[in-house]
Amino acid sequence: HTVTVSAPMFAELNGTVKNMTLNGSIAANDTSAAAVALISTGGMSAMNITSNVDITVSGTASDLYAAAIVCKSSCITVSSLFESIVNNGDMTVNAPESSKPRAAGIAAIASRAVFTDCLNNGTVNALGSQVVVCGICARACDAGSAVEADFYHCINNGDVSGDGYNAYA
Repeated sequence: HTVTVSAPMFAELNGTVKNMTLNGSIAANDTSAAAVALISTGGMSAMNITSNVDITVSGTASDLYAAAIVCKSSCITVSSLFESIVNNGDMTVNAPESSKPRAAGIAAIASRAVFTDCLNNGTVNALGSQVVVCGICARACDAGSAVEADFYHCINNGDVSGDGYNAYA
C-alpha cells in the first residue's frame, strides 16, 4: 500500500501499522511532526515501512521534534517495536530558540522500544539550543525514565548534523 501524507497520520497511535510506503512532505510550524504518529503512550508496532517523506519543523516552541515514524514513543509497561523500517526522507528542525529540538530518521524519542533491521538514508539536521540528532533514534529513553531501547542490525547512511549549544549527533 502507498499512502501520501501532508500531516501526521495519527496524533496518537497505540497499535500496529505495517506493510506500506509513505510519500509526501510535511511542513510544521511550532509543532512537532512525523509521517506516522506524533506520540505513542501505550506501545506501538511499525513494521515493513518505507518512508519517502521530507519533514521540516520550525518555530520557537520548546521541544520540537521531527522523525519519519514517531516523535515520542514512551510506555513503561509495553514495548514498542520498529522492524524493517527504511527512511529515505530528510528530517529538519529549525528552532533556534527551542530548548530541546530532536530529529531522527525513525523515532525522535523512544523508551522501552526495540529497533530491528532499520535503515536511515535521509539527512537529519537540527538547529537549536540543546540539539539531539541521530539517524535512527535521537534519544533512547524518556526523561526521568531508566527504560531504554535496544537496537539490532540498524544502519545510518544519511548525513546527521546538529548546530547549537550542546549538539549531540
